[in-house]
Amino acid sequence: MCRRLELGKERVTMSTSARRPRRLAAALPLLSVLALALHVCIVVSSLLARSVESARSGDGMARQRRPSFSRRDFREGGYGSRSDEQSFGSSLTSGRAGGRAKGDISSSGSSRASAADGDDDADARAKVSFWQKSTFDHRPRVPSPRCRPDVSKTQAPRRIMYNINHMKLVANEVPLLRSLGYEVYVPKHLPDNANDATSAGVSNRFDSSLSISKEDLALLNAHNFYEEKSWGDDVSRVIEENFCMVITAAYETPMHTFLSYVSIPVGIRVFGLATDAKYSTIFSPEIKNLILERASRCFFLAAYSHLASIETEFKDLFRHAPITCGPEGPYHARDVTRRAVLFQCSRINVNPYYTAKVNKFVSDFSGSGLEYAIYGSEISTFNSTHNLGRPSTAEINRLFASYSAMYYDSVEPRHLHYHPLEAMYAQMPVIFLQEGMLGMLMPYSPARSNDLEDATAKLRRLIQGDKALEDEIVWHQNALLQTLKISSNRKAWRVVLDEIGCSLSQGDRIKPSSKEKY
Repeated sequence: MCRRLELGKERVTMSTSARRPRRLAAALPLLSVLALALHVCIVVSSLLARSVESARSGDGMARQRRPSFSRRDFREGGYGSRSDEQSFGSSLTSGRAGGRAKGDISSSGSSRASAADGDDDADARAKVSFWQKSTFDHRPRVPSPRCRPDVSKTQAPRRIMYNINHMKLVANEVPLLRSLGYEVYVPKHLPDNANDATSAGVSNRFDSSLSISKEDLALLNAHNFYEEKSWGDDVSRVIEENFCMVITAAYETPMHTFLSYVSIPVGIRVFGLATDAKYSTIFSPEIKNLILERASRCFFLAAYSHLASIETEFKDLFRHAPITCGPEGPYHARDVTRRAVLFQCSRINVNPYYTAKVNKFVSDFSGSGLEYAIYGSEISTFNSTHNLGRPSTAEINRLFASYSAMYYDSVEPRHLHYHPLEAMYAQMPVIFLQEGMLGMLMPYSPARSNDLEDATAKLRRLIQGDKALEDEIVWHQNALLQTLKISSNRKAWRVVLDEIGCSLSQGDRIKPSSKEKY
């Protein structure tokens, strides 16, 4: 009896478990239909949402996807004439076109902004990491409410007018802007007083990539934005219709006309002034008041984050757009045949600042017992048996390879010339003073010197062939140069441009040609 009951329970259990798979199989088609219906609902909802968004923005169609382009670094090759004696932006950055003001250390009394900037040891890497965070902080400043742009981001064209004709900057910052997806136009005229600026020049290099009409391009090419103080309506129309922003050198004439004749954002590119000079004090009252009146669309694009620290009235208008530069090779391999110090100084006949500079160097090193040589524009007029005149590009590269070291004597905290960076690209050790900007940018470098006596002691070691010191100095220099690459500064520039009001919609970005060599 008990056995019968157990057999019966077993049959019931077996029949129940056998029916479960059949029920699941019958439910699968229904589940598939429900899943398909849910997927269709999601797709339809997404399409409707995109249609509504497109209709609101006035596009009349859904946004196109941004075409993908390579994130590789564009080659920062050289372009244009050499300007080793020039500081970044020193020829075309500050002061009135043709006018003069105080605070200049880069031209004949005119108020112009000056331009700029493996060891496996864990401690060294930690120091460089700290240095990069503390001296090249790419985080944008939080703008005050009155400085927020009043222009539409969604309807802005995808072009930027770059009214700076310093060829070092054109060769590096224009490719950076293009790598972000912008077309860039560079004007074709120079200031009348640019005859002493050996780095000034014009470039047609990027005109072929512009999508504006030939008539509009011809109109822009014929206009001198540095000297013409009044515009016709046709010039204003072409700029407002074709560009989302203007980046200009800190010359008073273009600042005045761009702020007066067009309503798009204007970025004034600045690289720092001598000593304690402020931008709010070097401009005329008219320009100063105009900048403050147009504060909602006027910005100072500072090459270094600490330039705003000294400003007062213009402080809220500063945005950090990091300096970008690259090598101008090809460079020769280091082969030291001249056990001597290399020193650069230019424009000694037109600027008292540089006249005093070269005189001080000769006075300091005449009794040091160190051999030295001086090169630069106009240096041939200097009465010294040590001057090399004004070498060509190829000759300067040979000097970098054959001399023991370069001495950079600047003590300006907000000023950096280009020639020490060029020497660093050539792997030449550069000895500098801690008071200058290089002292701030490379606080842990063994090349950082407390005073002249400390600097000459290090120069003497390099002349005597101290390879360990040279290698350590070059390692720190290469760490600095990494922060100046386009790939290192692209994100910071994008943040600044988006904040100013020159952001690109996803379908507006251009794709830089893979054949372009930056």
